[in-house]
Amino acid sequence: MLGLLEKLNFFYCYSTHMTPILQHYLKEYDKFKSYLIKTQHSLSLEKRQRAFNTFYQKGFPSTQEEAWAGIARSPFLQHAFHIALPNTERTHISGTLPKMWEPSAIRFVFINGYFSKQLSSPLSTLPDGLHVQTLAELSQQASQATESNDLDQDVTTLNPFAAINQAFSQDGMIITVDDYHVIEPLIELCFIGEPSLEALPLLIATHHKIKVGQKSRVRFLETYWPACSAATASLFMNVVTTLRLEAAADVIWAQNIQAEQGYIHVGALEVSQDAKSHLALESFVRGGSLVRHTIPICLSGEGASAQVQALSLSKEKHNIDHQVMLQHEASYTSSSVDYRAIADEQSRIGFRGEVHAIAGVIQVQAKQNSRNLLLSSQAVIDTQPRLELFTDDLMCTHGATVGSLDEAALFYLQSRGIPKTKARALLIEAFSQSILDKMLILSSAVLE
Repeated sequence: MLGLLEKLNFFYCYSTHMTPILQHYLKEYDKFKSYLIKTQHSLSLEKRQRAFNTFYQKGFPSTQEEAWAGIARSPFLQHAFHIALPNTERTHISGTLPKMWEPSAIRFVFINGYFSKQLSSPLSTLPDGLHVQTLAELSQQASQATESNDLDQDVTTLNPFAAINQAFSQDGMIITVDDYHVIEPLIELCFIGEPSLEALPLLIATHHKIKVGQKSRVRFLETYWPACSAATASLFMNVVTTLRLEAAADVIWAQNIQAEQGYIHVGALEVSQDAKSHLALESFVRGGSLVRHTIPICLSGEGASAQVQALSLSKEKHNIDHQVMLQHEASYTSSSVDYRAIADEQSRIGFRGEVHAIAGVIQVQAKQNSRNLLLSSQAVIDTQPRLELFTDDLMCTHGATVGSLDEAALFYLQSRGIPKTKARALLIEAFSQSILDKMLILSSAVLE
């Protein structure tokens, strides 16, 4: 339970600057807390309470904040989102489950934030060295040791959306790969958003913790299939994943988000890497009212390396934003970021790439490359490379370009008898394919 001082501070926050939207989330939190207590999913209820208090104190981010400058806040302010509960919302899908990315993949399915045993691969048949547990199961166990470990983070320092995730997370996965194991099948985390039975806008929050042991190798794919459009109530998906790579671990992580207007996604993949570990991260995002993904990667062990490749496609009034932060805290570390974006009609795409190298590290290599294609005079692409380097012994390069289709190339294709529409499509496909060919999991299949 909260201490007396925290209770008084909590009450003061509510009584002095309560707003209708925050009052709504207070009611939703009370409803969600009652559900957790009733179903004995009360692990870290104190932590949830403090996280919600943090969210209320900070409120939603302002466009005056540097990280949110130029990003429309209306997608998550125009609706009062409701928490999806399994006893009041869908726990099954209304359509056909998307086919597996690979036939041999291990799939874990979440519907409106809750793990579905019926649609997921059996946990009893996992490969040797792979251990999986859901947060719901962990919460029901409510062991003292788990409670202690789960409270080690100061939730008062969280940003508003991370605080929302801590307060409202419905379920998630705890995945551990033992030392010296190679997991051959692709591990697919499939998130499905179904419209509310009462046509209410839904908030779906999940939290995942993944650890890959020493000298182990594994591949992950997170896919999102929100069943919403401009004609339906919005879905707001909030996903936080912490990924730990121990010494010499090798991980490929892919993300695939394909959505229409009406879908909001605010997610974070927080990565920490030990010595000589390697991360290959690839992302494909197409559409969405607002898709905002934050990727902080901490290279804390000597010889750690990270490679990030991402492609974003937007049209209509879609809004896509990536923030990639590389923190070099050890010597002989390396990182590279290759980001490409295509914006059409009235859409907006933002990219912010940060490289930070602390004082005292040596032999650091960091590369950033952002290439962007504008297809409409009303579209906006905002790219911001940023370097904070406190050491001299490094090699760092960065570049950013924003432009339209090459008129000379377009004219050349037309002169060879290719209609303008077809020629335009070929140039766009070539721009996309140049980075998709480098991806190890997504490749060109995302465009099919």
